[in-house]
Amino acid sequence: MKIRLITLMAGPEGVFPPGSVIEVSPEEARALIAGGYAEHVPPAALPKVEPSAVETAAVQPGSRAIRPEAKARKTP
Repeated sequence: MKIRLITLMAGPEGVFPPGSVIEVSPEEARALIAGGYAEHVPPAALPKVEPSAVETAAVQPGSRAIRPEAKARKTP
């Protein structure tokens, strides 16, 4: 069941700020709504999300560090 939080909610699933729309079990939704912490969101009120195109960006390879040649040591 989808609900919209009125207050901050934090737990093992994460931290959700007020105004977040989350999916919870019907029992948990009823308890949060009855306590005044959330409100029910009817499915018709949710915005329709169109699928977006697949991103095809590529990462350019970085430059490589070049190790300087070691200088010969002076012998005593």
